[in-house]
Order: sequence, then C-alpha cells, then structure tokens
Amino acid sequence: MGIAVSNIAESCTPNNTLDLSSDEELAGELSYTNADRIIITIVNPCILAVGLLGNLAFLFVMLRVRRMWTVTNIYLTNLAVADTSFLVIGVSEKIARYRASPVSGDQGIFGPGGCIVVYVLLDVAYCVGLCLVTLVTVEKYYAICRPVQHRLIGGKKRTKRLVLAVWLMAWIFGLGLLPTWSNFVAVCAAWPETEAFADHPLVVGSCLPEAVWLVDFHNGLQAVPFFVSLVVNAVLYILIIKRLNTRVGAVNNENSIGQQRKNLRQRVRNQVTRMLIINGSIFFAFMAPFQCSSFAFVISNSTGNYVLNNEQVTKLLWVTRTLLYLNPAINPYIYVITNPKYRQAYVQAFTFRSKNRRVPSTTMVDEMSTYVP
Repeated sequence: MGIAVSNIAESCTPNNTLDLSSDEELAGELSYTNADRIIITIVNPCILAVGLLGNLAFLFVMLRVRRMWTVTNIYLTNLAVADTSFLVIGVSEKIARYRASPVSGDQGIFGPGGCIVVYVLLDVAYCVGLCLVTLVTVEKYYAICRPVQHRLIGGKKRTKRLVLAVWLMAWIFGLGLLPTWSNFVAVCAAWPETEAFADHPLVVGSCLPEAVWLVDFHNGLQAVPFFVSLVVNAVLYILIIKRLNTRVGAVNNENSIGQQRKNLRQRVRNQVTRMLIINGSIFFAFMAPFQCSSFAFVISNSTGNYVLNNEQVTKLLWVTRTLLYLNPAINPYIYVITNPKYRQAYVQAFTFRSKNRRVPSTTMVDEMSTYVP
C-alpha cells in the first residue's frame, strides 16, 4: 500500500473506523466471490495473453514488411498500440488489486497517483480506439464511394496528422475526466474476528470522484460518442456495401488486360474493406453491452429507479467487461482470418525474409495485392 494508506493505518481509532466486526454477512459481500476469482485469475489473463500475442505480432509484421505501410495500416498500427495499452492496464490493475487485497473494491494499492495514471490511460486508450475505428471507416468510404475525392485529399502525410490529432484529443479527453478518479480516500476497517477475515486489510482505499455527479458525467461522456460513432459507422458500412455490390457486375464484364489488372486491384482493396467492416462490426458489437449498461446506470441514478440488485449489477459488469477486453484481443486475428494479403505478410515477417522482398506470388491477385492503397 501507499504511504498515505500506511499513515492512516497507524492512526486508526474507533472514531475513524468502518466497523464491520458484528456484520459478517455484509463483510462477506465485500470479498471476492468464486466467480470473481475465476475471471480475474484465469479468464482475463488468457484474454491478455491472446491479445498481447496478436497485437505484438501485428506490430512486428508492420515493422518487418515495408509493403504493408499503407494508409489503412497506419490507422491499424495505432489501433494495435491503443488496444495493447487498454488490455495491459485494464487486466493488470484487476490482477494487482486481487493479489494485494481480498476486498473486491479495495484500490489501496494505487494510492493517489495510481488512481490518476490508471484511469486516465484507460480513458485515453478507449478514445483512441473509438476514433481510429471511425477514421478507418471514413477512409474506406471515400476510397470506395468517392475515389476522386479520396485521391485529392488522401495520403500518408494527412493520415499521420489525423492520427496525431486523435492522440492529442484523446489525452485532452482523458485528462478532462481526471476529477472522476482523482479523490483517493482511505478508511480504516474492522472485520469480524473469524478465520475468513484474518487476511483482510486494516485500511481500504478507493478512487472516488471529486463530486458525486462526475461518475454519471463520465459514463455519459463515454456512451454518447460511442452511440454517435456507432450510427456513423453503420451508415457508412451500408453505403460501402451497396457500392461494392454495384461494382461486381462492372468488374466481371471487362475483358481487356489493363482493365483486368485494375479490376484485380479493386478486388484486393475490397477484400481489405470487407475485413475492416467485419472488424468494425465486432468492435461495436462487443463494446455495445458495456456502453448500454453504463448509460442505463446513468438513467437509473438520475431517476432513482433501479431494476437490478447489487449482485446482478456485479455479474453484468463482469460479462460486459470481459467482452470489452475480448474486443482488442481479437482484432489482429480478424485481419489474418479474413484477408490473404495479411496472411502473406505474416509468412514473410516470421520467416525473416527481406523487409522489401515480396512473398512469391502464384496468382495475379497475389501480385496486385501489393498495390492496395
């Protein structure tokens, strides 16, 4: 525990102690359940391991294979960095809390500085992920539906500026929500004098808001942009899919060699587009339960009508958080499963061939895949 918690422990008196010694049932509710232990010690670490393996492998491929340095992959590389940060921080802080204290809500291991660092970084990673997924969709919308405008305004320099702007905006977003977690409070606790509570801490810490309304404000500020982004992406996905379907006939009806090569480039680009649509759809599907529940809590707090009890809320949060962690963990695997261009790049990267050398192509489609924008 931090210095502040240690100092409080030295000055604990009956007057500043939360006395749970006579209420063993209430004290037991504050401890981790068996389901909590399974999720924290088995499920979440497995998700973290899968996510780290996938995202770090993807970053390695981007580093090794120069032909993969496309506009789309600039976005996806930054998304992998944000996803890795979100996973590592989100899962690790729960494991650290579990190992430090048997009290499920105890954040005493953080101290005042930890409350700020952990939750600001989580908010930054969340914001970056949401913005980048939307930017990728917008990029593909212009490439497929407005190709002339895309050629005029596109380019790697513009993309890098947009990515930098996203990171700066995310930091402003995260630091702006800092008061939601910055009030670290540590209180003394007296537990029942039984063996079950022998290892419970004398002092329990919590990262609390500077004002009660800030929690609902934080949840709302995360949920509203999510739903706006969801609608924007859904509309663009529909427009992209309609455009791709109308192109199929034109692509199949051209016979000249030059047109065939152009059509093959379009097909490979469309493969990437479909991959991104699948990835984005899973992104929103996995995040929606958490954001919907957060928004529902905001409404419940404002109206005073609570549908779920504390135990049901805890179970709901574990399910939605697990989906939240699964989302960034599986992104790189979606790229590999849905697109042969990425599988080819993985083979090249992990067989340690030249950074600039292409994997031998057996079809014209493979050859044209190197020209995807």
